[in-house]
Amino acid sequence: MIHNNTTTKKRVVTILCCVILTALVLVFNFCACAKSDDTLTVWILCKPGDYVNVRATPSTNAEQIGYLDPCDEITIDVNAKNGFFPITYPTFEREGYVSCRYVSTEKPEWKNGQVYSVSSNSRVAARRWMDGPRVSWLVNGTEVQVFYYTPTWCVTNRGFIKTEYLEYAEVVE
Repeated sequence: MIHNNTTTKKRVVTILCCVILTALVLVFNFCACAKSDDTLTVWILCKPGDYVNVRATPSTNAEQIGYLDPCDEITIDVNAKNGFFPITYPTFEREGYVSCRYVSTEKPEWKNGQVYSVSSNSRVAARRWMDGPRVSWLVNGTEVQVFYYTPTWCVTNRGFIKTEYLEYAEVVE
């Protein structure tokens, strides 16, 4: 089929209009999703006696400008940078960054070292932090002390363990 210049120009203009319209829709949707207040209240989840560093920039090599204790409630900017959340915390005079590894959207409950048992048909990983590297494997029936409990993760004497694999072990005297 032979096309004349007018038909070709109309097709090119139509295609360009579609591309521009699609780009405008994408930009509009992106801007509509980006809120001016992309913040979230979260809690620090780490072992008792430990703390989480607050850094000047989003890097583990950055200057430490403060620290957060277990269960501290903070406000983060949900736009993580290099694995770190920008935070707002009343005692800091400037913006700081905290590692995503220790931030929980679930408020931890203090369990004071209560004994729980691993309950699984296979082995269960104890981790350095939530979804972090495995520090050991635990088998069914292994007892652990739980310090902080959330619906998803527990902080124990053996590391971070998924809550679904733990059952409260009643102590019979």
